[in-house]
Amino acid sequence: MVALALLAAAGAVGGTFDRLHAGHRLLLATTALVVARKIYVGIAGDELLKGKHFAELLQPFDVRARGVREYLERVA
Repeated sequence: MVALALLAAAGAVGGTFDRLHAGHRLLLATTALVVARKIYVGIAGDELLKGKHFAELLQPFDVRARGVREYLERVA
């Protein structure tokens, strides 16, 4: 039986990542499982989200980015 390398060297995901929930965690954990070296995460900036419904309720960028970083450090 031949083992196939299923890991990508790098991968990218993106989103708003407001209030990190199960869907976000699943996306990030799955990405960590299939990426060997580098994960790039695009997080929507505050300026981009100004026109979004209930924008005033969204967490600031730094809070959202910290949540993503801390979660990836735990699972990757």
